[in-house]
Amino acid sequence: MAKKKPAKPGRKAAKFDYAKIEQFAGLGLDRVEIGKALGYGQTTFFKHKRNDPKIEEAILNGRAKFKINLSTILYQQAKNGNVSAAIWLDKTRCGMRETIEDSNKQPLPLVSFRDEP
Repeated sequence: MAKKKPAKPGRKAAKFDYAKIEQFAGLGLDRVEIGKALGYGQTTFFKHKRNDPKIEEAILNGRAKFKINLSTILYQQAKNGNVSAAIWLDKTRCGMRETIEDSNKQPLPLVSFRDEP
């Protein structure tokens, strides 16, 4: 009787550390960068992310923590007198705009008060 050939080893199954994924997302890495940091190519990482909802959940949790940390730092900067931080917060978080609108919701031109030659 002939011996059976051993099965081809193939690729190792991809295993993901959800805590590391959350940590990398918390550092501000995007999905492609997280996959690379874990040692996977974009195709492999996105395929597994599509099939494993825990991966996307870890990314969303990490991104939320990232935003909280940045917002806290920015808020503290504004509170301590950093005018640029206060303006940025006002524009992005409070919806402030630099355009002036009339009652017809048409933007008005900004007028320069400099002396024109």
